[in-house]
Amino acid sequence: MTRPAERILLDTNVWLDAFLPERAARSAARELIAFSLKLDVDLLYPVHILPDVFYLAFIDIKRLLRGQGPDELIAQAARTTAWEYVNSMRETATAVGADNSDVWLASKWEYLNGDVEDNLVLAASKRAQADYTVTSDKQLLSHAPLAGVVAVSPEDMLAVLRAPQ
Repeated sequence: MTRPAERILLDTNVWLDAFLPERAARSAARELIAFSLKLDVDLLYPVHILPDVFYLAFIDIKRLLRGQGPDELIAQAARTTAWEYVNSMRETATAVGADNSDVWLASKWEYLNGDVEDNLVLAASKRAQADYTVTSDKQLLSHAPLAGVVAVSPEDMLAVLRAPQ
């Protein structure tokens, strides 16, 4: 049986969905990651998203823990958990680096999408030669084909992975 995809790049929102308990798309993101690993698909992430994953997770965890102890203990617990998420990404997936050529490419796609972070995700997908980029970002989903990147939602990626070969 051949794999339906060899390399899948996951966007920030997919990682956050997988990690944070109150996110609506948590189940699909977690299932996608687990099923991809079961199929031995290479999971990727753009290295530039790590600070966003860390910071957004830190803020969300602090919010969830508010009122459950002293502020400094809550901040430390949130920081520790956010680092666990980053380390989980490192253990589960491969970082896709970036250099000035990615920044150049992202700037060339300004006409597609004014969001530099989205354009850097597209550049990372091209650099890594990912078969798919997975995101819940509707704007990124609509602009990716114009950059020559196949982008799908987590649910659609699961359908691709589950399709009979």
